[in-house]
Amino acid sequence: MEAPLVADLQRILVYNHDPMARADAHFRLGQLHAVEGRNDPARRHLTEALHLDAAMQGARSLLAELVPPKKAERGFFQRMFRR
Repeated sequence: MEAPLVADLQRILVYNHDPMARADAHFRLGQLHAVEGRNDPARRHLTEALHLDAAMQGARSLLAELVPPKKAERGFFQRMFRR
């Protein structure tokens, strides 16, 4: 992770009270963590981004890639033939 970029994004989270700017900072931090394979912090930032801006499709899509599917969401054949 590039330290100056992360520091700038963290500064936004601390000092900026605009929800859209904070949502963007959380999303970008989530992307950086995801690229590095740090899925837990990525999920936390992406979830917070969606909390601040529910319409943020990029955060929603990336979060869906990081969260493993639940048993109920498995395909029909996987459910039918799993014992």
